[in-house]
Amino acid sequence: MIKVGIVGCGRIAEAHLNALSTLKAKFTVTAIFDVNKDRAKHLSDKFGVNVKQNLENLLNDTEINLISVTVPDGLHYEVVKKTLQSGKNVLVEKPVALSLGQAEELIHIANDNNLFFGVVLQKRLFNVFRKIKEIVVRGEIGEVFLVLFQQIWYRDDNYFSSSWHGKKTMDGGLILNQSIHNIDLIDWIVGPIEKVTAYGGKVAKKKIEMEDTVASLLKIPHGVGNIALTISAYPSNYGDLFEIFGDKGKIVIGTGSFSKLTSNKFKGDVTELKNSTLSGYGHKLVYEEVYDKIINGKSVDIDVNNVYHSYKVAFGIRESLETGKEVIIGGK
Repeated sequence: MIKVGIVGCGRIAEAHLNALSTLKAKFTVTAIFDVNKDRAKHLSDKFGVNVKQNLENLLNDTEINLISVTVPDGLHYEVVKKTLQSGKNVLVEKPVALSLGQAEELIHIANDNNLFFGVVLQKRLFNVFRKIKEIVVRGEIGEVFLVLFQQIWYRDDNYFSSSWHGKKTMDGGLILNQSIHNIDLIDWIVGPIEKVTAYGGKVAKKKIEMEDTVASLLKIPHGVGNIALTISAYPSNYGDLFEIFGDKGKIVIGTGSFSKLTSNKFKGDVTELKNSTLSGYGHKLVYEEVYDKIINGKSVDIDVNNVYHSYKVAFGIRESLETGKEVIIGGK
């Protein structure tokens, strides 16, 4: 049995609690904490869990052996570092941190102390994407020479009225917050991505401090690709379109307005992409991996060491956006 503490009681914490409520044979939520006492009380009342009065009380609880970090992006580094230094395993929402240096520091602390450090990147656990990766690895569509990805979303002014969305010191932005799942998928399935060149920035939303639209060229092992990302497609989300072209075939996965373009062999698999994040569906898959790692010692896809390269890609896109230069990612 893994005993869990949750730091941060905002919207995404409900996804964790919904997922954990379906895994009671493996996990129990010992306590939660948030500096906002009303948010903590709301989740305490809804899920019947105890509330700690401060972070130190949660970290000093000897019964807890896993802390799930669901605070705003800009607080990830501080909370994860304190948690790892307290000797507890960590599961953190994306992004790991707001700089590559901070992320690498946290990875070293976890590895040096033999602690599990996982990242919520649940899309790579979905059946449809695991099947696509297997098809690519087996060479069923031949050598991949082109990958195209579009993420055409919309975030209205109300979204950015929160205390941290759109703020440079607190928000991972379009690249590290909204798009990291899909950047990770591309790197995981057809990568490793070797080089990136990006353009864009505050193209449509001038009032926020982070980028709202990005286009990036990619160099993959045997070909090229490009991605187009935006959160300014008024008046609502159009969806995602992921296309992989090999010299013997292609794979197309679309959601929302692009769903009709999905390859016939995957039409029955994309239903899981329609599950609400707050339902806990994807987070349940994540926690099952956490259990396999902590209890059974298995290597799991969401281990920070296994997603590190995709974070290098994301930070490389941000660097290229800011400098106007090609960024070499390297490594696996």
